[in-house]
This record gives sequence, C-alpha cells and structure tokens, in this order.
Amino acid sequence: MNHDTNTVDAQIPGIEATEDSQNILQTALDLYWTYVQPYLWMYIASVAIFLLGAIVYLFTATPLFRSTCQVHISQNQVNVVQVRGLDDPTFAANTFLNTQMILLGSQDVLDKAYETLGLNEEQRALLQYPVITNVKGTNLVNVAIISSNRELAAQAANGVVQAYINSQHNRRSDLSSSGVTLLQGQLERVTADHERSVQDLLQFKTANGIYDFDANYKALTDQLTTLQDSILEDESKGAEILALRDEIKGDPDTAVTMLPYLLLSYDNSEGGVSASNIVAEKLSHLQELALTHQMALPELTAKYGEHNLAVQIHNRVNELISKTQHDEIETGIRGLTLSVDQLKKHQAQLTQRAAEISKRMAEMDQVRGEYHRREAAVAALEKTMDMLVGRIYEIQVSDATDDMDDYAVFVTTPALPANGAFYPVKLKTLAISLFLGVALAAAASFVLVSTSTKLTSLESISGFFGKRIPEFGNVPSILTDEKEDSTLDEAAAAAKRASRLDTLQEAFRDIRTALNLSLVMRSSKVLAVCSAVSGEGKTFVACNLAKSFAQEKKRVLLLDCDLRKPDAHHYFTEYLPEEARKKGISNVLVGDCHLKDVVHHIPALGLDVATTGPMPPNPNELLSMGHFPEMLKEAKENYDLVVIDTSPVMLVSDALLIANQDVPFLLVARLFSTNRNLLRQLAAQLKQNGIYPAGLIANCADVPKNSYGSSSYGGYGYGYGGYGKYGKYGKYRYGKKEEEAKA
Repeated sequence: MNHDTNTVDAQIPGIEATEDSQNILQTALDLYWTYVQPYLWMYIASVAIFLLGAIVYLFTATPLFRSTCQVHISQNQVNVVQVRGLDDPTFAANTFLNTQMILLGSQDVLDKAYETLGLNEEQRALLQYPVITNVKGTNLVNVAIISSNRELAAQAANGVVQAYINSQHNRRSDLSSSGVTLLQGQLERVTADHERSVQDLLQFKTANGIYDFDANYKALTDQLTTLQDSILEDESKGAEILALRDEIKGDPDTAVTMLPYLLLSYDNSEGGVSASNIVAEKLSHLQELALTHQMALPELTAKYGEHNLAVQIHNRVNELISKTQHDEIETGIRGLTLSVDQLKKHQAQLTQRAAEISKRMAEMDQVRGEYHRREAAVAALEKTMDMLVGRIYEIQVSDATDDMDDYAVFVTTPALPANGAFYPVKLKTLAISLFLGVALAAAASFVLVSTSTKLTSLESISGFFGKRIPEFGNVPSILTDEKEDSTLDEAAAAAKRASRLDTLQEAFRDIRTALNLSLVMRSSKVLAVCSAVSGEGKTFVACNLAKSFAQEKKRVLLLDCDLRKPDAHHYFTEYLPEEARKKGISNVLVGDCHLKDVVHHIPALGLDVATTGPMPPNPNELLSMGHFPEMLKEAKENYDLVVIDTSPVMLVSDALLIANQDVPFLLVARLFSTNRNLLRQLAAQLKQNGIYPAGLIANCADVPKNSYGSSSYGGYGYGYGGYGKYGKYGKYRYGKKEEEAKA
C-alpha cells in the first residue's frame, strides 16, 4: 500500500499511453481541491447573484425587433456608370456593389425614406441606424433596421430600399445622356492616341530595319546556328588531317602502302580533292611498279646471276621507285598541311561572320523591349477602342429599354414585422451571467488562495497528493481561555472543561469507528502517526487513538519511535515509573534487550506503552539497519493494534523508513496553521518515494484563523485524561514545568 509502484506500472502494457491523461486528470483534481472545493459556497453565491441579476434584466430590458429587406443589385448597373477599370469586370462589379451599399445607408437616402413614410422625430428616435450587409458571393444586399416597434422597423426597412431604387431611377436618366457624351469624347482621345502609337511603331521599325521583328530575329538565329556548326566541322576536319599527317611522318614505310587508301578516304569524305587524288594515283602506280620489279627480281637473279647488268639495272630501278615513293609521300604531307591552313582560314571567315550576326542580334535584343512596349501600347489602345464602342452601344440600347431598372435593381424579399424580439436573448444572457458568476468566484478564490497559505479543510489537503486520501475525522480544539475561565466560579469552569473533554472523546470515537470500517485496519495491525513538521499535534493524536482503541478491550501498544524529540512519555507521567525513560525502544533497536523488556502496562487505561529510552546519536541508522523489523514482528504477534508515534516527515526521514516496513501511516495536519507550500513539498517528497498517506486527520478543526493558542507540550494546551493541565489523572512531570503547574 505504501511502497513504490513504479516497477509494477512499468510492467503493465499500455501504462505509458495513459500517462498524459492521468497527468491531466491529476492537474484538474489539484485545481479543484485547491481553488474550488474550499470556496464552493462562494461559487454558488456568485452564480446565484449573477443569475438573479440576469433574470431581473430580462424582465426589465426593452425588447428590440429586427426587420430585414433584401434587394438585388445587378452588376449590369456597371455598364451605365462605370467608365474606367474596363479591363477588370470583377473588380469593377465589387467596387460598384460596395458603393451602392454605402449609398443605401447614406443620410440622404434615410431622410428621403423617412420623409416619404411621414415619420416624426419621436418615431425616428425609435429607429436605429440601418445595417447594410452583402450575401457573400451574390448580388443580394440585406438592409436591416432595429427598433422597439416591430411594425415601424419593417416600414423603415422597406422605405429605405424604395428610396434607394427611386434615386437610381433619377440618377440613371442623368447618367445615360452624359455618359454617352463622356464615352464619345474618351473614344476620340483614344483613337487619336492609337494613330500616334501606330505611326511611332512604324517609324521605330524603319529606323531599326525591322519589318517583322520575330521573323528577322529567327533568321539571324538560324544563320548563327549554321555558322557555328560549320566552324565546329572545320575544326574537326583540321584535327583529323593533322593526326593523319603526324601518323605519316612517324612511319613513312608503312605510309607508302597505306597512304593511297587514306588519301582516297579523305578525298571521298570531302567530295574529292584533285591534288590528293593525283598523289594517291601516283603512289598506287609506283607501288604496283615496285611490286612488279620485286616479283621479277628473283627470276632474273636466278637466270643471270647477281652481277649481271640486267639484274643490277633492275635493282637500280627498284631504288628509284622507292625514292620516288618517299618523294610523293613528302608531297602528300605538304598537301595535307596546306589543307589544314585552308581550313583555318575558312574557319576564321566563318567566326568573323558569326560575330557579326551575334552583334546584330545583340542590337536587336536592345530594342526588343522598346519594340514590344510600342506594339503592346497599340494593342491596348485597340482593345480600349473596341470596349468604348461597345459601351456606347450598350447605353444606347438601355435607353431604348423601358424595364432596364426592373432587372438591375429590385426587391427580392420585403421586410415583415418580426415574430419575436432578437434582443435580449434569454439563453445567451443566462449563459453569460453563469460564466461571469463562475469567473468572478474563480478570480476571488485564486486571490484568496494566493494570499493565504493556510489550509482550512481536509479536502484541500487531500488535493495535494494527486488522489483522494481517506479522511478519518476532525479533532476539535479544546483550548482553555484562562481570562474567560477566571470570570466563572469553580463549578462552572469545571463543567465547561468537562464539556470540552466530552467533545474531544466523541471526536476520537468517531475517528476510531472510521478506522475500524476502513481497509487500513483490515489489512494491517500497525498504524503510524506522523505530521509534516513539529507542532501539528501528532503525538497528541497518537496517544488518544491508542487510548480510544484500548477502550474496546483490545490489546493496544503505543510505540514512541520519535527517537529525536520524544514526547509521548509526557502524556503518561502519572502512570510510568521513574526509570521508564532510562530503557526503551532505542535499547531494543541496538539489540540490548527485547520489546517485552521495555513495555509498561497501564491498567487504568488498558494500554501498553513503550517509551523511546535514551536518545541515540544515530536514529536513522537504527531504524534502517537495526532490529526494527524484529521488534515490529514481535509487536504484531502480541497485540491487536500497534500505534507508532514517528518523527516529522519534513524534518527527518525516520518516518519514511518506518513506512517502508509496510506500515500505513496517518497524516495529522493542524488546520488554520499548516502551510500550503510546506504541504506541497511534503506531497512531492512522498510521491518521489512512492509513499502515500493511508488517511488524514485534521487537528484544531474548529479553530478560526489567528485564534488558536500554543503550548510546548505537543498538544497545544490540550487537557484530556492524564494528558493536560486539567486532566483527572494527575499533573505533568517536567521538573520546572511541574513546579509551574503546582503554582
């Protein structure tokens, strides 16, 4: 119940998916318990006041009625009055419609309408200014008038629309005659501008040698492309010829055989070159002649011998043929070099021609923009002339049509008296008042919570822990007012003290009953009582709980485990022996003795008590590594209920160590005193350790703010049984305190 559940949650599938929703729910609960629940009465009162005000307003407010007349304003009206903006019909139509809506609501139209209806000043005062709206995406315009008189509102809306239609009839007759004259004058000016633009364009074309700009520019582009292709082709051929020449120079012997074929191939690709053909033919004949002599030489040598004159002449002829072949190769090389030079000259001529064409195109690019601008100006003027002629014709046709206004501007839906008032709206008014009531209460509660750090109810405490903590009851204050008691006689004062004690006993009986019915007592025989800080009354509550459960004839043991500042023994001074504090729980934890050796039975109360004993220097180590688990096991085996008084949680971690032994603990908080910020820190610390209180008990639940007293005896001056100054079981035994009590 009190252990960390993070490990278990991590093993549950889908736990991460619900983490955000849990955080939101926790935040909502925190806000509710902090700002709403403590001031719920204020929310109810604020909402009730605002709703009452809204009801009074609904019964006293003057109802208002709205009547709407819908009129159609055709865009055809633009043809009569619109002259400029002819190239954008949509813009012209919107501009016209907006203008007509302004005219509908103009003071001149209103005066004419109200004058036609014969309304006096008093009736006019009942009418609000008309609201003119356009039905989006249509030519429909709504004219709405609001008044406390429903019939008058309908008459006024219809009258305004009719006054506008009459004004359109009157304006149209004036515009028709003046519009034609205006358009004809504008047509003459546009015609003159068109003629000047045409002459200017012709002069510009003549000055720049342009007759058809696009055709001329395309012809130059084609010529430039052809020249560039020829330049690239000459460059490629020159490279091929140079490569052929270098190959011939590198291997003359092979060239004698291959050159005729290479030259003929080159000549064929060129369409035939006579010099190359001649060289190729000579080399072919020389090669055939050399081959013939070489084939005849073996036969002559065999027949006549090497020294024969015929053989020697034959050899000499072969040498001459070979020399002639090499001479022809040199001639071919010179011919190839000459061809390369000719190609370079031709390429230079083509490059110069291409540069001239590029220059001409650049000049045309410079005048291109000016040419197109002049050409566009001529086209625009021609379009304007056509539109002006069409407008003049339309106006002349509309003059001959009697029902033009009937389809241009007409009423689609006349205004009728409203069936019911549109203001005030009951549901809207009540909703606004409800919202304002809640908002005001929320703002007030926020201010009160922000300015006050004290807690006044268990519900507000429970909200800090992120979930509802069981609330086992409230302990009332039984503070004695010595000034008030001094005015009473002894019997009255005693009766008053007895009444306070009875109230306190009844409160602890209720707490005992709640604990018996809870799951806490069903699952554990041990209860720890702690508080956030000292002075909350935890020891007082622990002692009274133990005594109350002992009254049920149960075997109850009270363990004072506050090893740092023990206080429980003070409440039982009358019943404990003098040596009770010399040996206690601290001795058990260090292993000096067993629990039964330090337990003191109080027959008058039916209660067993184990005091702290000598205060150890290392309480935290004793609780974490000492014999506390064995002591707790021994207590469970011998008692029906074990009540443990612990140290304050926020000051030391002793209570957390006890809680980690599966010991549920009750958190005691002193109302009107416990600090919100401190409790928030406590909740965060407990949540971090995976520990939650098993229940809450409020101390001083009926003490108004700033009216409680204080006492150094841990019970705030409580007197109950043997625990207080007025207890029937005796007085305190504190040394100096005892002497003060006797005095």
